[in-house]
Amino acid sequence: MADIPVAIRDLQVESTLLDSVAGQLKLDGSKVNIRQLTASKSYNGKTYSLIATGQVPFAALRETMPTEDNQFDVTFSLENADLSLLPT
Repeated sequence: MADIPVAIRDLQVESTLLDSVAGQLKLDGSKVNIRQLTASKSYNGKTYSLIATGQVPFAALRETMPTEDNQFDVTFSLENADLSLLPT
């Protein structure tokens, strides 16, 4: 097992720009536990965020066809999010 702190500034995914991504991951055998991962973006003086928790099996990152062994179990909190900031 290994704890991995995550801190990324000015991340671009496709055409989406995020001000920061921060959190804590834990490698645990055959999966990555997402203790908490927060993605934030400021727009018009307000900061919006999305929070993810859960687990991702390593098999899900290697295989293209879903099986019982490679299913994501991730919960997203959109309480402080604004989905209209995402590109369409």
